Amino acid sequence: MSVRQHEAGRRRSAAVHHLTYLALGLGAGLALIVPAALWMTERPHSGHASPVLVQAPRAVVRADAVAVSDTADRARQVIAEQISRGRRLIAKPDIPAARAALDEAVRAGEAEALFLLAETFDPNRLAALGVTDVRAEAERARHLYREALGKGLEAARARLEQLR
Repeated sequence: MSVRQHEAGRRRSAAVHHLTYLALGLGAGLALIVPAALWMTERPHSGHASPVLVQAPRAVVRADAVAVSDTADRARQVIAEQISRGRRLIAKPDIPAARAALDEAVRAGEAEALFLLAETFDPNRLAALGVTDVRAEAERARHLYREALGKGLEAARARLEQLR
């Protein structure tokens, strides 16, 4: 291969890379511009928006809304799986693993996860499970039960009463 051929190949390769980055930049720009254009067309103003300009971006936004909906459904499914796993681990009882399994669901504010995590700190529940190798923390259990109760989980009320 001659030096000229090698240089031509490098220029073509560089051009392909530039076009790729240009396409990515255009896509990212559209992702920012389309919602702004929709927002502006929905606001009262003196001009008239072109029906094509308004309708085409709405289809893009609807597709994004479906993707967001699918993502939210998947997140709910993952949290439900974590709660189920936490429940199984408490029943074993593998308390450290249950605490770890429930962590993300607790951070998401799920009442059931808060309740189950409270059980892993509740001295009454740990004793009922026969757990002796994990330290109970009654105050932490109370705090988690209160949070679960605040989110509408009435079963936490009885556990709070038992901890007094």
